[in-house]
Amino acid sequence: MNFRKFGKYICTVALAAVMSVTTMGAVTISDVSNSHWAYSAITDLADRGIMVLTSNGQFYPNQTMSYFEVADVIAKASGYVDVDIATNITDTFKAQVKKNYENQKATLASYAAKYSTWNKAYDQQIAYLLGRGYMTKSDLDKFITKTAQGETKNTVTKEQLAVYIVRLLEREKTATSTYKTTTFKDDSQLTAAYKPYVEYLKTVGIINPDSAGKANGTMKVTKALCAKMLSETLKIKDTTTIGKAPNTTTNNPANGTTNNTTSNTTANTGSGTYTISSIITKSTNEYYILLNDGKGNTKHYSFKTTTKIYDATGAEMALANLAIGTTVDVTVQNENNTNYITSMKVSSSTGTNTNTGTNTNTNINTGVNTNTNTGSGTNTTQGTTVSGTLLTDVVNEVLRLTLTDGSSAVYLVNDHCKVTLDGVMQTSTDSLDAGDLVVITLENNAVTQITATSGKGNVAQNNTASTLTKGEVKAKKFAGNNYVFTIKDGNVEQQITVPSSTKARRNNKSVKLADIRVGDTVALTRTGHTVSMIEATGVKSKVEGIIKALYISATPHIVLDVDGEEVNYALASNAEVYDNNLNEYISVKDLHLGQEVTILLESREIISIDVDKTSGSYKLMGTITDIGKNDSYMEVLVDYDYASGQSKVYKRIELTSDVPVIIDGKTKTRSALDEDMQVVINYKYFDDKVPEKILVL
Repeated sequence: MNFRKFGKYICTVALAAVMSVTTMGAVTISDVSNSHWAYSAITDLADRGIMVLTSNGQFYPNQTMSYFEVADVIAKASGYVDVDIATNITDTFKAQVKKNYENQKATLASYAAKYSTWNKAYDQQIAYLLGRGYMTKSDLDKFITKTAQGETKNTVTKEQLAVYIVRLLEREKTATSTYKTTTFKDDSQLTAAYKPYVEYLKTVGIINPDSAGKANGTMKVTKALCAKMLSETLKIKDTTTIGKAPNTTTNNPANGTTNNTTSNTTANTGSGTYTISSIITKSTNEYYILLNDGKGNTKHYSFKTTTKIYDATGAEMALANLAIGTTVDVTVQNENNTNYITSMKVSSSTGTNTNTGTNTNTNINTGVNTNTNTGSGTNTTQGTTVSGTLLTDVVNEVLRLTLTDGSSAVYLVNDHCKVTLDGVMQTSTDSLDAGDLVVITLENNAVTQITATSGKGNVAQNNTASTLTKGEVKAKKFAGNNYVFTIKDGNVEQQITVPSSTKARRNNKSVKLADIRVGDTVALTRTGHTVSMIEATGVKSKVEGIIKALYISATPHIVLDVDGEEVNYALASNAEVYDNNLNEYISVKDLHLGQEVTILLESREIISIDVDKTSGSYKLMGTITDIGKNDSYMEVLVDYDYASGQSKVYKRIELTSDVPVIIDGKTKTRSALDEDMQVVINYKYFDDKVPEKILVL
């Protein structure tokens, strides 16, 4: 199959009259839970418009990525836009992009002639990367492998993606001149040419060793992994571009050079008070310091080893003695387009962290940075013990605890952590279960030892002024042998864990803990340090609205449009659902976006849903740009996606063997679909994954 010229894709087809849909607003991620390891990265790139969802809210996190697809996201991450569609760009930039494309057309045409499966739909993005220097001509030879049996579009590996990430950070020269090998346990399995890039990304925290100390550089890149690495990259780039003076740097994508007319200047970008959340080695002379502003935002700044740090009394102290979680006052200055912390002092509201004896810290990332500090005092990061109950099983070496005061905390397990369960040494954390009572030992903010007792996690609540005794239930969940209630009283909100044997009453009747509803007002009674009784008061109500979002995974809830206002309701595990159109009970999974429903509530928790009306079909119009293997899907350049409000976006449309394809009034199968066809795709519901039918225009 041959691809038509990309310029044809952006032509507007005057067929809007056939469209008749209802706008549903932003699409939620339907195939990635909020507990997924890359969830925040995926939402970050979706918000930036770099990796978009399908019209059904799907991301396909486990789908591997070809060089064409990686080129697309790297180009967008580095500033590429379709200049024939974008409206918020200057004429100068538009001219530069167009000129660059003209300069690269001959090269791209040679590859299109060489490979019949070359995807011309990505030529604009590839040309942009070639012009900017983020991709080289030799990289184009990696896109497709041609053999006697045919052509294969190659999947990018983790170590290959590392090359483009380093180039995006403008650190290729630094990486290749500094590193020749890596400190990963699987260094011998990595490609020699890619090792400097992989090791550099380790120093900035973008590639981290797994539990076995491996980089896994030869693994195929999935969309989730790409999102994770790229999101971390952009966070670093975001901080290193803050404070740049406008109109001092001109990027010329036409020839791949950057004409930097900015002289070596230093500009004061401000000061503030932050909490240290992480310290990462950047090079032998610099660090990245991640600071939290107290509002949930993390900022990355560079820090030179020669910069002085002062404790709360004004005495000079070493960086190695600065504990994670310390509140500091910092001043930031921009030097040659990089934001450096030029002064740091421990805030008077927090104590300092000093060493007893001699502490030698050898940084294995570079192998040369050794800090030796002497002094008096107590290092609170060494040998600290914490007691609590496991909230969940240990996944990806992340340990979540409910502490004895009812609060929760999360810790990272050290690769060489010692685990003991019921007095028996274990080989890993896999033997631990939610509800186990544990005592952990922390060294440099990582868990180095776990002593656990099976199923004994009945967390005691300290009867102190800071522990809530009443309030409204905002959330609930079952963990091990305990129930965890999130309770809010005024401006104070706490997670309170109670044994499943705790007595409960609701509206003056004895009930089980599971019968206490989200939205109930509760009063807690303690016997000693343990919650022994919960008294709950709830109310019944009825609400009518339109389903805007459905979440039926970890914490089931539904978002309704109620008289123009979006309201979030928890979904009871035993909620019943009845479809008045079908006159039968259905499951929660049978609900769809856009349906008009009547819900019955116990406080803020849904116990019954009646479907009153289902909206009309949802349609997309566009042009087929690619047909997937075995006709299992098609890529479509959609003219306008009413669900997301975006114009000219690519959508992957899933196809099943029974999807009817209408051509000239005759019904055919999906095998009749071909590239360049203009189609109207009909969905029965807004959130359907497979079309109800496809009309070829």
